Amino acid sequence: MNSLLKRITAVVLLAAFCAAFPAPVRAAEGGNTPQIINSTVPQAADGETGFAFLYFGDIQVTQSAGEDYAAWARLVSGALAGRPGTAFALQGGDIVESGIDRAQWDSFFSEAAPALNGTPFFPVNGNHESNFLSGKPELYLELFDLPKNGPQGFVEEFYSFDYANAHFVMLNSWIFSGEQTMTEDDYRAVDEWIASDLSKSDATWKIAVTHVPVYAVHSDVTSDKMRERWAPIFERYGIDLCFVGHQHVYSRLKPLTDGAEDYEDGVTYIMGNSGLKFYDSADESLAERTIYNVPTYQLAEVDGGALTVRTFGADGNELDFISLEPRASKPLTRGSFVRDFLPDARLRGYGGGELGLDDTITNEQIAVLLWRDATAGDPEPSEDTGPREDAKGASPWARGAWEWAERSGVFTGAEPRAVASRAEAARAYAAYRGY
Repeated sequence: MNSLLKRITAVVLLAAFCAAFPAPVRAAEGGNTPQIINSTVPQAADGETGFAFLYFGDIQVTQSAGEDYAAWARLVSGALAGRPGTAFALQGGDIVESGIDRAQWDSFFSEAAPALNGTPFFPVNGNHESNFLSGKPELYLELFDLPKNGPQGFVEEFYSFDYANAHFVMLNSWIFSGEQTMTEDDYRAVDEWIASDLSKSDATWKIAVTHVPVYAVHSDVTSDKMRERWAPIFERYGIDLCFVGHQHVYSRLKPLTDGAEDYEDGVTYIMGNSGLKFYDSADESLAERTIYNVPTYQLAEVDGGALTVRTFGADGNELDFISLEPRASKPLTRGSFVRDFLPDARLRGYGGGELGLDDTITNEQIAVLLWRDATAGDPEPSEDTGPREDAKGASPWARGAWEWAERSGVFTGAEPRAVASRAEAARAYAAYRGY
């Protein structure tokens, strides 16, 4: 067989192998048995609203890759044994110490694949995956086969998926480090992708994963840059829970809005650390619970409109617990709409009356505020107080704005006088902004 034919044959065989094993594959010691980690999004049963998933923070390597990954595999095996039927696992980056070291990746896959035992595994990349000259996690992107619905130029660095009544958005926070070449247009495209992705989801629960924490427990310039751009998006579009890592402690923060405690409508942030690298101090000023020098994992259990997150140590002991209610379905107040969507809004009632900030906001009131923002004017009130087919029951003072909102696609099929939820406001605002 000549050399050209050999190369062609090798390519054909490789293509056939990749088609048979679409998930990332590595050869085990000896080079014969493939070790596969499944990153295919599972399908929930029709009507399923009760399920469990796991979160693992940083894994990394401290001394010996083989020993550290073996310890992590035992943590994973214990977590899955403790909750049979777990739907999938999320992971918050820094899987390896050096993303360019293929031997470390091989050690990880050889331990992780048997421990996960087919459980779908969805990571984000951290800084330690991204130490290539490009600033991109090149080997990570080669080894994992993740959903490919992210923004152009950042496919698999950003992605999202649905399971049952929950939506998950997975984000590459290391773009704020300066190591990957980013223009303002790039940042804007990423922001708009996140906003569009979240606004289009009707899921009860919206959960984000980033490596770098939105609110750092140690001073971090990358975190500061990320928080400036993404915290308002998380708050505006209804993120309930954000898992983070990077700083090697367990830290569950108080629910936060704009950096302030908000038990009514704040986002909950949980920093995990599942490996053996630890920091022995942290800023606890925003925290409800901080744990040092212990590898942990988080077990999240969804039951319709309730979500609990329990944190366990490697010995299986429960160390923390929290219960959440979904933000997206809550009625939105006028003050919250202005704060999160239109900070410069002219909030006044028809005829010059003042609108109470703590009162709920209706769809037609949102339409009027967006109209004012778009036109720098007030919609003309209708003199006709009878029903009009084109305005579909809007109040006379809001009919002009409501007709505009329906024509422009800001609202579609909504009841104008109904109280708006955060999810409905987010969809309207995203449509108004063209996301």
